Amino acid sequence: MYISISEQEQSAIKVIVQSQVEFPVDFDDAWQWVGYSRKDSAKDALIRNFEEEVDFSGIHRKTPSGGRPSERIYLTIDCFKQFCMMAGTERGKEVRKYFLQCEKELKEIKAQPQFQVPTSLPEALRMAADLAEQKVLLETKVAVMEPKVEVYDQTMGASGWLTFAEVSKVLNIPGMGRNNLIKFLRMSGIINGKNEAYQTYVDRGYFKLKVTFVQHLNSNTSQTMTSPAGLEFILKELKKGGYQPRSVN
Repeated sequence: MYISISEQEQSAIKVIVQSQVEFPVDFDDAWQWVGYSRKDSAKDALIRNFEEEVDFSGIHRKTPSGGRPSERIYLTIDCFKQFCMMAGTERGKEVRKYFLQCEKELKEIKAQPQFQVPTSLPEALRMAADLAEQKVLLETKVAVMEPKVEVYDQTMGASGWLTFAEVSKVLNIPGMGRNNLIKFLRMSGIINGKNEAYQTYVDRGYFKLKVTFVQHLNSNTSQTMTSPAGLEFILKELKKGGYQPRSVN
């Protein structure tokens, strides 16, 4: 049905729909998805029609060579949907339509009735039958609606907050162990020399600082932890830097 939307784009949109981050949409993806031929034209349209730090947020990163800082822009979900329509392209309309369908699917899944403990044998038998039927329906829906793509293969096993060592294991990228991952994040302007994430990325829900009191040292130690959304963000940044995960069979 959505011929012009690749499986990788579909997967990225599904991640965005489920995101709890305020600005989850990378503008570098958005302007190409909706059919703009030039990034500067798309950026001009964004700035003219939307408000910074309300509809979108800009991040400036220092370059390793000390040159002009690079700029990254992220959009809210509502801004992205409006941006799709404003593009005036058939692809923009199709991307927005697919986005709305994904939101509807997620809403239906969340609307599933909550589990209630049965109080009698007939109720238990009826509940078992209902759960079996729901399981079949959900498995069918997942098989149809969720294409298996690389980013899901790499991150679907992760839950909760992860250390950088755990992130490197989950991503499974050759030559990208904990130490090299930290070097990459520092060079990319994501964490500082103390391995603490800059506030911009903390605000996006990608990282948090875990402080633990060590009794025998009588002092606190801190450690940066990565959320599932942060894990997806790191994978995306690594790919842009030319790093690729090992193939998943």
